[in-house]
Amino acid sequence: MTDIISTIFSKKKKKEVIKGLIKVIKENPKDPTNYLQLGQLYMEIDNKEEGIKALFKSAELFAKEAFFSKAIAIYKKIEQIEPDHPLLPANIRSTHEKTGEYYSESKKVQHEKLSQETYSLIFQSELFSSLENVEFEQIIRISKLEKYIPGQIIISEGELGDSMYFIISGRVKVITKNVGETIELGYLEEKDFFGEVSILTEQPRTATIVGLTSGELLVLNKNDLQDLFKKNPDFQRKVEEFYQKRVYNTIDIFLKKLK
Repeated sequence: MTDIISTIFSKKKKKEVIKGLIKVIKENPKDPTNYLQLGQLYMEIDNKEEGIKALFKSAELFAKEAFFSKAIAIYKKIEQIEPDHPLLPANIRSTHEKTGEYYSESKKVQHEKLSQETYSLIFQSELFSSLENVEFEQIIRISKLEKYIPGQIIISEGELGDSMYFIISGRVKVITKNVGETIELGYLEEKDFFGEVSILTEQPRTATIVGLTSGELLVLNKNDLQDLFKKNPDFQRKVEEFYQKRVYNTIDIFLKKLK
């Protein structure tokens, strides 16, 4: 009974917030974040129809302001709620229509865990800034989400690599071995990536990555990345530039160790 009363009280409070937010929107109808918040609130009180309507308006306004990554993220959110909605862009909706599922049930579960904020983080990152809208959508379709915990070895030096990792949250440590000695090469965190060396050089992993905190990673496999490289040489150049910087940084660390 207490839980029921609490739920009713919470819904009433959210309805009051919705009324206030609608007034704000009337005064400033071009702010997409207000519509996004409104859509989320409607969903929380089980008003799916109004929630979807507000989310569509938010996506439309973000797109008009050229925040395409945010618009795509919201469309993906709508797709999770109603996969066959007729107003979804064809290149989003067709993913579901092609196979009757979101490519595979496992990928559907993975992507349902990606929040709007996560998509925004990914597509506003320097690494992905050269991608066109259709390539953003390709990243959404082909990527996979993985979690890691403190102490977990995510990749190991010497193993063959077929994936590159983008850090969504958390922090990791980069280490390597030199004549039996473990050398710390640095730390990586949100918006950093690793695993590109094996993709670019087809050589074994050159370092071990260990989780320092709990976190999440976006994983892209080698074949999908190479396909993106062919379509967008600027993206490949960007990855190669990051790789070169790391090579110089590693050399610098080893030289300091020799002094």
